[in-house]
Amino acid sequence: HGSARAIVAAFQILNIATPYVLIGQHDNFFVRDVDYLECMMEYMEREENKDWLQCVHFPSTATLNYVQKVKRRYQLDLEPFCKRILNQTSTSKQHQQQQNYDATTASSSASSSSSSSLCGEFIPLVFWYGRTHIARTAYYTERILVPKFHHPLKVKDHLEEIWGVWQLRE
Repeated sequence: HGSARAIVAAFQILNIATPYVLIGQHDNFFVRDVDYLECMMEYMEREENKDWLQCVHFPSTATLNYVQKVKRRYQLDLEPFCKRILNQTSTSKQHQQQQNYDATTASSSASSSSSSSLCGEFIPLVFWYGRTHIARTAYYTERILVPKFHHPLKVKDHLEEIWGVWQLRE
């Protein structure tokens, strides 16, 4: 019946007090381990005041080669806005390896090799995807679920559709 009203109800009923929420989509599943989660969360904490990093969608087939897809479809260059994330224990040799790391590979999965210093890469999305994601709770309560940013929620509404329309309008 649409995820938007279910998410609103969860926030109302549960009185969420954690700094982050994980929104799991019923039709989206993980195909590999998320071995970069701890590094990603540490980075989100270090960058807490940055508006661009309020929500992190996990990789999916829709976001494979995303930087190239967006450039081809919308003539937008996201590369200057991508953030490659290093583990805190990187050495200069590992740093050099990271400098040569393929951005599309980094965005679709985190490095699984213990010798690599790259944790992953944050790539800004040009519009909201209906994918499993982690977001700051305040982002949901102060922005996503605030009625002034979208129409009154109806049965069968999905946040990705509501936000996608709003983003395209803006």
